[in-house]
Amino acid sequence: MAENFWTELPTGVSMMLAKNPVALNYFNGLSPEEREKFVDGTRQLHSAEELRQYVDSLCGNIK
Repeated sequence: MAENFWTELPTGVSMMLAKNPVALNYFNGLSPEEREKFVDGTRQLHSAEELRQYVDSLCGNIK
């Protein structure tokens, strides 16, 4: 993913992140490699609900 990763994010991922400010803040703090790994993980999802749960799982990483 290039330096401007927001332009390369799949639309569904950016929409779900926008709906979850906690997950969005966490995502913004990830390294470019971690962000890319997270986005790669979305490619196996088949529904909006699965994507929402995947994005929400970022919040579970916050301690």
